Amino acid sequence: MSSAVESADPEPSFGLRTWVRSLGSRVAQGDVGSLPVIGGIVLIWAVFWYLNPNFLTPRNLTNLVLQIAGVGTISIGIVLVLLLGEIDLSVGAVSGLCAGVMAVLNDKIEGARSVTKTNTTSIETFNSPNGGPIGYVDTAGGIRFMAHVSGLKRTTYELPTNEQLPRVEIVYSHANMDAVPIEDAITHGAKGIVLAGVGDGNTSKQALDALEMAAKKGIIVVRSTRVRSGFVTRNVEVDDDKNGFVVSEDLSPHKARVLTQLLIASGVT
Repeated sequence: MSSAVESADPEPSFGLRTWVRSLGSRVAQGDVGSLPVIGGIVLIWAVFWYLNPNFLTPRNLTNLVLQIAGVGTISIGIVLVLLLGEIDLSVGAVSGLCAGVMAVLNDKIEGARSVTKTNTTSIETFNSPNGGPIGYVDTAGGIRFMAHVSGLKRTTYELPTNEQLPRVEIVYSHANMDAVPIEDAITHGAKGIVLAGVGDGNTSKQALDALEMAAKKGIIVVRSTRVRSGFVTRNVEVDDDKNGFVVSEDLSPHKARVLTQLLIASGVT
């Protein structure tokens, strides 16, 4: 009685040595694949590490991951669109448009007027201190908008044809503030001045006198506040009617500056 011994082919090895040989074979045939991208990233990291040894520290790498989270998420979406054979959308244009309309983060939808960044590095940073979220995204992917106030008129302003907005300066109030920052803004041809005041948009007497002088010269003066939340109220701490000032209400100084530039450019003063 004879027995046959069947011999099976040995299973191929997929170790590091096999991978390196396969990679070398592909490169020899001209198929470099993603090697240029990987080499470029390694080169960039090496240059930054040479310029600053703290670049590859765990803390800095963590900060990098947090800072690229938004752009990275959008980029992944664009890659999926390309793989599906759809049109290629500009990441910058799409993200810029979305940021101008509303901000969606941590299942909350914030309105462009009231949303502000409340932390330098935290992911949960965008909040609306005065108005709260305008809607929510539930776990099933549905969007729930809160009720809107009816009767609000939305006004649209056109950018200047030369794409150059008027000069509007932000002046921050502080202890023992004098008139120098305001006089400097006037000297350099500012068409508007936004005061980031203390409390309800207030400041020192010297600064208020300088702002009143600026208003008499035809410069738009807007009282805002450096405080995170709350409204700047007209004719309470400062006699705005007498001084010819405008109040920003719930707009932060930087948002009040943009609106002032658009109003001046559109001839609305």
